[in-house]
Amino acid sequence: MIDIPVITVSSPRTKSGNTVLAINLAGALWNDRYTVGLFSSNITEAEEFLQKRSEFSDKKKIQIFKPKLIKNLDGIKDVTALIADISAGDYTENERFFNIAHTLITPLNRIDDISWKPDDKYLNFIWKVKKNQAADGIKYLNWIVLPYLKNNQTDFSAELIEQSKRFGFRLAPAIYYREEYMHIKNGYCSSDLRNENLSKMMTMNDLYARREILKLADFIWNKKTI
Repeated sequence: MIDIPVITVSSPRTKSGNTVLAINLAGALWNDRYTVGLFSSNITEAEEFLQKRSEFSDKKKIQIFKPKLIKNLDGIKDVTALIADISAGDYTENERFFNIAHTLITPLNRIDDISWKPDDKYLNFIWKVKKNQAADGIKYLNWIVLPYLKNNQTDFSAELIEQSKRFGFRLAPAIYYREEYMHIKNGYCSSDLRNENLSKMMTMNDLYARREILKLADFIWNKKTI
């Protein structure tokens, strides 16, 4: 059993905001004094982010945290929290990162995604993970479903409430798509703007984005069982 917080972010569909969420959440954990490891099933994408982060740090002449890139489970010995970003279609090949997860976050950005049936492939995969964890002595998987709303989309949380009772996930407050989350393309996220040397870059929308991520972090730890 892994004795550090392991948060796996995955979705049954592509373009659900996994990577954006995972990296911004890593920033929130770092600000809570965790040494953060980052695993990505898209290793090229993760390496590009870390390279951009180094370039941003050098350009601004500041020191900002750099998550340790985790390529296998042996690499977690030097971190105190792990974020695993698993792309849609890659979850069965990366089952080990689900089996050790204390929290699983599933972002959904389409109302069609809530029409899950008991024979759904992703649902059955999660059920398998829960059984694997029970066999390893992990009593509770903190499974969180997160509506990720785009383009003034109507919040469909109400439609998810019955699904949460049926399939056993916790429904997190919706996060709204913001351009500020896409700072990661330039190697940073809104949480980095707390740095006094970067504070002039922070807009009101950055503040809202940061608060949303912190609210999600609080929601996660509210049920932390380790």
